[in-house]
Amino acid sequence: MKRAVGVGIGLAWLVAACSYAPLPSSVPPPSSVVPNQTSAPMPSFEPATIAWEENGAAMEVDTAIRRFAVENGGVRVSIEIDRNPVSAGEFSWVMTTVENTGPDAIHWFTDGCEIHVGVWGELPLRWAWGQEEPSTGSAPEDFAGFTFKDWALNTAPGGAGDDPIRLDFTPESHVGRGEMGCADVGILQDLGPGERVSQRRRWDGQAALGFGPAPSGPAEIHAWFRHWWRDSEDEGARADIELRLPIEIAGGRDPRFLSPGQAIDVALRVPAFRQLLDRNPSIQDWDMPVVLEVDDSTQLWRVGLRAIDGTAVTVIVEPLQASVVDVLEVP
Repeated sequence: MKRAVGVGIGLAWLVAACSYAPLPSSVPPPSSVVPNQTSAPMPSFEPATIAWEENGAAMEVDTAIRRFAVENGGVRVSIEIDRNPVSAGEFSWVMTTVENTGPDAIHWFTDGCEIHVGVWGELPLRWAWGQEEPSTGSAPEDFAGFTFKDWALNTAPGGAGDDPIRLDFTPESHVGRGEMGCADVGILQDLGPGERVSQRRRWDGQAALGFGPAPSGPAEIHAWFRHWWRDSEDEGARADIELRLPIEIAGGRDPRFLSPGQAIDVALRVPAFRQLLDRNPSIQDWDMPVVLEVDDSTQLWRVGLRAIDGTAVTVIVEPLQASVVDVLEVP
């Protein structure tokens, strides 16, 4: 049974239960794009030798284990993955189940997506930042470039800055529907004694936020069941139930495949892009959408910005050679 209730019931934690939508794209339609037409060689530079750094203790993975469950207070929560190891660049599915093993009903809230168990993945790695903040006395355009980089990386939810490299899992009901968002409402869920509810979510084989194939190695799938209570108790009386399932990722990205920060470093060597940033010193503005993603079809980085006046530059970066393939401009 489920009942919709009003906004403002302490559901901030539910936001994390939804897969993050990618940053808004500022790439204009093809008819308005002016490809780079200069005959001058495209800029390139020598990036760090590897696109990620260690972030936390090493993980041990038993690939024979595909399911993990925790029971607490008459509720059993489990998560199961369809295979272990999983393959980067390929779809994998996880199943979450909430089972009421107690003597009376349990209750909890979801948002409009009705996701019962939050799921995400993390690697014990973080993306290499690339070039650091310019030193005192550097050219003004260097600081404009760093401002863009800091904004692009640190506003990306889920792991572009100093956070662990993240894996996103899309609810089955939203697979193939593009960007997803969840209505900011509270839906009261009920589960009677002996009943259970299961949901599937898909990992697309990519690092979160459209950052290309995930690296090889161990990872952890995190899951939680929160803000729940039994029939005779006050709302939210019970402690959260949290689970972690170690998995192994095989066939991951080449370590030389540029990190988000390294791709930005390459793009900042394009004069047209630097000029756009110089003309827009208030880069940290939600009205100026950032492009920072790996194109699924070409496996090339796209780095760009659309200014408030509609002008835009998108730099296409080859991730293994650290070179600029093209520059798309909207005057």
